[in-house]
Amino acid sequence: MPVDPLIRWFTALDRTVVCLSGGIDSSVLAAAAARSGRPALAATGTSPSLAEADLAACRDLCRHVGLAHFEVTTHELERADYAANPVDRCFFCKSELFDRIHAALPADWQGAVLVEGTQTDDLGGHRPGLSAARGAGVRSPFLELGWGKAAVRAAADALGLPANVRDRPSSPCLASRLPFGTPVTAERLSAVEQAERELHRRGYVRSRVRHHDLIARIELPLDEIAGFVAHDAAAVAAALRSLGFVYTTVDVLGLRSGSLHEALATRPGGVHT
Repeated sequence: MPVDPLIRWFTALDRTVVCLSGGIDSSVLAAAAARSGRPALAATGTSPSLAEADLAACRDLCRHVGLAHFEVTTHELERADYAANPVDRCFFCKSELFDRIHAALPADWQGAVLVEGTQTDDLGGHRPGLSAARGAGVRSPFLELGWGKAAVRAAADALGLPANVRDRPSSPCLASRLPFGTPVTAERLSAVEQAERELHRRGYVRSRVRHHDLIARIELPLDEIAGFVAHDAAAVAAALRSLGFVYTTVDVLGLRSGSLHEALATRPGGVHT
């Protein structure tokens, strides 16, 4: 089976804690850990940067695979180095997460290996979160196995994960919707979450709302933009106005990961902290 190498990876460890975010990558890790028969837990950091839908997905996944799940409150918003939203914000976010998980583990789990879901298609570019994982001794099974997204999806099928897990679009934390340098606040994160919930409610499940102060910049798949403008744009703009967005725009380049990094190319020297 496509998932066998991953299950064997987990069987070689005494105890494992899967950092579960609700996306397909960490969900496959959690399911494989449960299937391995070795002691394993899933841990999710909860804070205003985690959408309620993502937390619900974590809970549902653990119930489905029969894996114990604990939730740890993280306090990244109280860290000035995170709240200032520098280009290495993810380093501080992940450091906070790993520290809180380690501190919350029961005494007999203190030697457990923490794992996270970076896979080979994620490599390249600016990855401060992966640097934080390396510094905290967190392992990345997919990278060790040389797996990319196609292998992860094949494993999800082999593990019998529900369609809503296999087909769930990538969902980075809500802070990723704020341009670097815009302070991360609970209010801004809530506005983004509610705006994206409005789009999802209307069937635009693959969408992002980028928070540019008074402007909401919506990213949609290119083949959905015309229909959105024709049928839903006015109603969505009205709903987003109630969240503090005076203007609503649609990005003509469509949905793409890390679009806020594009602005870094205009800065002298590129990516810096």
